[in-house]
Amino acid sequence: MTNMKKYFLLLLLSILLTACNSTSVTLEKKNVSNSDMIDLSLYDQIINRYNGFTKKTINQDSNINNMAFLSNHKYYTDLYNTIVDIDNNGTPELLISVGTSEGAYKLLDMYTVSSKNKLIRLTTKNNGLDNIGERMILLPLQDGSLLYKGSASAISQHYILYKFDQQGTHFSMVVESEKIEGLGDIAEPIDINSFDWISIKQ
Repeated sequence: MTNMKKYFLLLLLSILLTACNSTSVTLEKKNVSNSDMIDLSLYDQIINRYNGFTKKTINQDSNINNMAFLSNHKYYTDLYNTIVDIDNNGTPELLISVGTSEGAYKLLDMYTVSSKNKLIRLTTKNNGLDNIGERMILLPLQDGSLLYKGSASAISQHYILYKFDQQGTHFSMVVESEKIEGLGDIAEPIDINSFDWISIKQ
């Protein structure tokens, strides 16, 4: 009788373990399918717009940063794109930059895709970031925030700290100052030169 009890106990434990493993696998599959629902191919239309940018024409497309004409200058090389999850929310952002002859990159534009697969421009006229590139520089920081540095002249600087909202679809100003110390303790900048930039003209 004792052996029978042991047998049934082992059988019950085996069934429970199998059920737990099955549930775990199902949850993992659901998580993967949810992350795959973001349609990053929506970024292609932005890349194509920049690819069709006529460098000699300014203000031709309100949906992109017309500072892209910098790529026509001798100091600059080309327009580039990469996809990086700046705010670590699971959805990588599209970054557009202009390359310099020194092998560096200057950020021109940023886009993301919402959970409902809506393409959203992050660097807009509303937050004053629609013309970044040369004297107005935007740098991603290690904690997912962004540092803006603008220069009206050789001696006048302006700094703004931006942060993403909870959905990761917009960012807004947190604090601004004429000195970087006025922003308080901020994270270190990310070296965007280390990103895998791809020429838009390919």
